[in-house]
Amino acid sequence: QHSTILRTSNGGATWTPLSSPCVSHYHTIQFVSENMFYVAGSAGCILKSTDKGATWHVLTSGTTRTLYGMFFSNAREGWVVGERGTILRTDTYGDVWTSQSTCRPELDLMAVGGYGDGEEQGAREAWVVGRFATICYTAANGNVWLPVNLPSSLQLSITHFREISNPSSNTMFTCGTAGSVLKHYAAAPASPPPPPP
Repeated sequence: QHSTILRTSNGGATWTPLSSPCVSHYHTIQFVSENMFYVAGSAGCILKSTDKGATWHVLTSGTTRTLYGMFFSNAREGWVVGERGTILRTDTYGDVWTSQSTCRPELDLMAVGGYGDGEEQGAREAWVVGRFATICYTAANGNVWLPVNLPSSLQLSITHFREISNPSSNTMFTCGTAGSVLKHYAAAPASPPPPPP
């Protein structure tokens, strides 16, 4: 909160406060590579660092709404979501953010996650989650977001479990209030039949 950014270079033993170019409460941070990080928060602020967080630069998000969640499938392509159904997407390393039609414009979206296919293809599938058990899904780069109906009314916040070394991982968890945890598992594509003898 209060534009706080802290950095450590010794495994967390000590933390050094950094100057923030935004007056913002930050809600989400995304590590895209060893050197490239993003943070986002209130007043539509999105920051980018390309030097392991030593310095931060303001990106133009095109919104003044609070941003709560962020996901990058590779260094180039990502989403950020937030207040009143805000969904923004970039495929230019964060230089340009495009607003996408939202599935629930009346509700805050708290987090976004997906399955990455690597640097060239980006995310093949993605989900956003938010208040009152909101879950929306896209398989079209976010051009179309479809609501996923659940039998409960819970405020959800996604936690995306995936090994960093395995971008083809196919398991995702969503957790929220009242200890709720949901799991999504995408079955691996069927293996091609063996060649004829």
